[in-house]
Amino acid sequence: MRLVTLGAALAFLALAPAHGADAPRARKAPGWTLGGADGRRVSMSDFRGRVVLLSFWAPAYPPCIAEIPANIELQRRYGPEGLAVVGVYVDTKSPAAVRAFMASHGINYAVVMADEKIKEDYGATDGYPTTFLIDRQGMIRFSKLGRRPPTFERDIAALLGAPAP
Repeated sequence: MRLVTLGAALAFLALAPAHGADAPRARKAPGWTLGGADGRRVSMSDFRGRVVLLSFWAPAYPPCIAEIPANIELQRRYGPEGLAVVGVYVDTKSPAAVRAFMASHGINYAVVMADEKIKEDYGATDGYPTTFLIDRQGMIRFSKLGRRPPTFERDIAALLGAPAP
């Protein structure tokens, strides 16, 4: 394992949720600018002041496909409260193929095309889905490799100041 990846993995683990214990120390979310599936440039700064659910995914991984309906519902339910779901597509298919996939699955949130830098910056290189929840101040408050915990929606609502589900 490369040293950079090991460091990113350790930082990733340090951000795991600590329900019932002291909250993990947050870190500033790295900035990025990437091509969207629609061909437009999208930046982390476009979501300033919003809570961002950043989900690294690819259709080759069944757990990624399984969480798409939940992401759609979270965007529908909490978008008006200030949530922005952003899918970071890590596969090598073209933006046109991603747009077709989005249409066939009814994806209602932004999808950007990953590059190696964003994967390294976030430490999202060991598997997918990998999720980051970023607060309105741009701090990562939650990170998870694999399936999200049942408390995840409650964590989103708390960051938004919305009633708990």
